Amino acid sequence: GLQSNSIAYDEFTGDIKSFKEVSTFLNGKDYATIIHLAGLSFVKDCEENPDNAFVTNAGGPFNFIEALRREQKKVSFIFPSTAQVYKIQSKETILSENSE
Repeated sequence: GLQSNSIAYDEFTGDIKSFKEVSTFLNGKDYATIIHLAGLSFVKDCEENPDNAFVTNAGGPFNFIEALRREQKKVSFIFPSTAQVYKIQSKETILSENSE
C-alpha cells in the first residue's frame, strides 16, 4: 500500500461489482478502517441504466461487507453519501454543511 503521514492505505482499483475481485483484494489483509468512496452519482447515467446503478451503488458496498463478514474481520466501514440525498427546492438552492 501507499503511505502518507504514517497512515498506510491501499486503493482498490478493481471492479466493485465483482465479489471475487473484492474478496481477493481483502484476502489476508488487516485493515482497521475501510472508506468506501466508489459509486455512480451522475443522476442521468443512473436513470438511463438503473440496473447498473443498483449493482454498483448497493452491490459494491455489499461485496466489501460480505467479504469482511466471511473472513470474520472486524473493521470500521465508512460509507459517505452525496448531496443527492438532500431535498432540493429549486435549481438555485445552495447547500451548506448545515443543510437539511
